[in-house]
Amino acid sequence: MTDPTVPPAPTAPAAAGPVVMQLTPEARERMTRYNTAMLRWLSFSWIPLIAVICLIAVLALQSLLPLLFIAIAVMLGLGGGLATGPYVRRAVDRVRIELDDGAYVIGDGRRFHRFTAGDVDQVVHVARHRLSRAQEAPLLIVVGARRRLAILTGQMWTPQQLGALADDLVARGARRIDVEQPVSARQLRAMDRRWITWMHAHPALFVLLAVLAAVLVVIIAIVILAVASGA
Repeated sequence: MTDPTVPPAPTAPAAAGPVVMQLTPEARERMTRYNTAMLRWLSFSWIPLIAVICLIAVLALQSLLPLLFIAIAVMLGLGGGLATGPYVRRAVDRVRIELDDGAYVIGDGRRFHRFTAGDVDQVVHVARHRLSRAQEAPLLIVVGARRRLAILTGQMWTPQQLGALADDLVARGARRIDVEQPVSARQLRAMDRRWITWMHAHPALFVLLAVLAAVLVVIIAIVILAVASGA
């Protein structure tokens, strides 16, 4: 007779061939709509900024050469906006979770994250990740010894899919950490720097730096071309 006070030791799941989990139709539609809108906004939003900088340069340098940058910005913006739909659909088709006897592939639409159970140190389940003041979603973070291996959000994956991946990793030796209280990305990074990248913990500051860098590059290019044309 077994002692009921002693919990059974975890056992690895029996190998039953690869398991592939994909987005539900609702999640596919939501991801396609969100990413299409975001990429189109990024494609078009920087055109007015470049146009203003170039018009200021035209007045300051008394040269029409900066107008070339406006034309280039418009062409790139329109081209990027038109190519957004097919690109997003192909990216969504690549989103999946594969479990194959201790080997894992996580496709997030941009790239594939490949690792084995031996690479995993922690499985962090965040019950209430704050996306905004009014919106929360579960989060599952797969962490290696030195870096994050994958991150999956409840906006894309169902609780059953996230639970299946977490249970498989824990059964193969990963340590599970549960964060039950509502937390932001910045708070998660403060708990462990491996969990969240600096870019995701400070999105507003990252966007500001990216915009300033783009403006600086355009200004430098206009000045160089103006100097070269006047030489």
